[in-house]
Amino acid sequence: MEKIRLGISLYPEQESREDIEGYLKTASEHGFTKVFTSLFSVEGTKEELVHYFRELTDLAHKYGMVVSGDCNGELFRRLGAKADDLSVFQDMGLDILRMDGPFKDERDVILVNNRDGLKIEFNASMSDLTQ
Repeated sequence: MEKIRLGISLYPEQESREDIEGYLKTASEHGFTKVFTSLFSVEGTKEELVHYFRELTDLAHKYGMVVSGDCNGELFRRLGAKADDLSVFQDMGLDILRMDGPFKDERDVILVNNRDGLKIEFNASMSDLTQ
């Protein structure tokens, strides 16, 4: 069983790089080991997003933290990602993809069993799955 991690949320579009680094450093010093961030929150091209989040994940990794990025099917389309090709998220340096909602088809199984080494988390408020 995996150890429970303390985590922080980070909305990078709201802070400067210096403020983000200070926040990560302080959180790390207080035992936090996970960062949640929204991949929707930053505008730009696919290349700009990859670069932006790569810098962010590199910074979080510097402080020993894993990074979980919030995404959904629309973001997959925007980035050209596919359930069987998560390389764009690897390029960003993400450790975990947190899906806002399921695809509700075989893509969910493919995601969970991905070969890209990314952990997959699903939003726990997916009550419409049984309907």
